[in-house]
Amino acid sequence: MRALVSGMGGFVGIYLARALRLRGFEVSGFGIHPAPALQEIGCNYHRCNITNYSAVCELVRSVRPHHVYHLAAFSRPSLSLTKPRECYHVNCLGTAHLLESLREAHLKPRILVVSSAQVYEPRNDRTRIRENGPIKPRLPYGVSKWASEQIALQYGRDYGLPVLVARPFNHSGRGQPVGYVIPDFARRVAELERRRGGDFQVRDLRPVRDFLHVQDVVQAYIQLLERGVEGETYNVASGEGLSIQEILDQLLALTKIDYEIRSTPSPSEPDHLVGDSGKLMRVTGWYPQKSISGMLREVLQEWRERLDAEPV
Repeated sequence: MRALVSGMGGFVGIYLARALRLRGFEVSGFGIHPAPALQEIGCNYHRCNITNYSAVCELVRSVRPHHVYHLAAFSRPSLSLTKPRECYHVNCLGTAHLLESLREAHLKPRILVVSSAQVYEPRNDRTRIRENGPIKPRLPYGVSKWASEQIALQYGRDYGLPVLVARPFNHSGRGQPVGYVIPDFARRVAELERRRGGDFQVRDLRPVRDFLHVQDVVQAYIQLLERGVEGETYNVASGEGLSIQEILDQLLALTKIDYEIRSTPSPSEPDHLVGDSGKLMRVTGWYPQKSISGMLREVLQEWRERLDAEPV
């Protein structure tokens, strides 16, 4: 079986490629970042931007995949506010490029389009959001992900491509770049350890989010593509909410440094974005197996190692 992964050189793509290789897939993929580790595990990796339609077509015709995982994306929600055009260009046009390349090649592999929980309207209570929850993205990133879902489902309806959509909630692990809450906090804790204490400046710590280990997310993607129903959308979530304060407290509990937290709470009420994965669990049997505490330890240790490798 041949699998094609767009965005394979990114944080989640590398984990997914390893997991697919372990399941015996012949794995090919593309992305914009160098990824020597993928060559080492026997994957066929190509440097290619998903906005380059002719290059994507060439890869699709060469690989002729049985399974396609569409991860390639402009994936920084906060940055999408300052770069909305780039966000829409990559996430919307890129999705159309990949699906059109499959249609043009007369291929109908099973396709998983990875969207985001950012399409939902955050709640002001602790209710878990289901797939039919209110859609109200607040950033260009969320809007682009909602649009990419609609593009994908339209290709399923009009052209018969067997498309499924995944909406993952927050996830992390070793290798996640800065710009996301857990690696940002872990890096700053590791820096405070180096300085033997200090102030910890943060924004509002009250919002509640749903966190998973990236390896659990990858397993959900694989099981969805094997067992999910075409044309359906599935949340990928733990179903448990943790405040940003609780995430920071767990990280700081792993160190012995002296610190003082200085936060600037938002004047508005904190929001909650916690998912219900019941639909995914019923269809695939998937459930999270990795602990959040273990994941936080992994990410903090990664940043300790990275800082230790730098000159003092």
